[in-house]
Amino acid sequence: MQFSKAALLVALWPLMVSANRLSSENLDLGSVKKIYVGPGLISVIEFPEDTVEVRVGAPQVFKVVVSPANARELLVQVTNPQPFSTNLVVRTVKRTFVFDLIPSTAKHQDLFRVAGAYGALSNNRAEIEASGSFEVSPSRTPKGKLVESGAIR
Repeated sequence: MQFSKAALLVALWPLMVSANRLSSENLDLGSVKKIYVGPGLISVIEFPEDTVEVRVGAPQVFKVVVSPANARELLVQVTNPQPFSTNLVVRTVKRTFVFDLIPSTAKHQDLFRVAGAYGALSNNRAEIEASGSFEVSPSRTPKGKLVESGAIR
C-alpha cells in the first residue's frame, strides 16, 4: 500500500508542480513575491495599473520589458545560459512591488496576475497618509533649523 502511494505521488508530481503556472494574488507590499521563470520560456506579470518604472538586479540574466500591447504587463525572460536569482522592483502609478526572479527548470509561472495589494508601501503620499502608516515627525537640518519630515513606519 505504501509503495502505491509513493508511485502515485511520483506520477502526479509534474502536474502538481505545474499547477501554479497561472495564478492571481493580492500581494502584501511589505513582502517579496517569488516568480519562477523557466529557461527558454516567457513569463508575464500583470499589474492592476500601468507600470512607470522597472528595475532588474541582474539585467544580464533576465530580460524584463513592458509589453508593447499593454502597459500593465511585464514580459520576463531568462537570457543567460547560467542564470541565477535576482530581484525585480516595479513601480506602477500607485504602488511599488518587489519580486525575486528565480530561474528554475522544475517550476515555471506563465502568467502571474497581481489582483490587488495591501500594506503600506505606496508611491501615493495621500494614500500612505490615509492608511495611517505615514507619520510626520520634526527633525533638524544640519544648521539646526526645525523641519517637518515624513517617515514611513
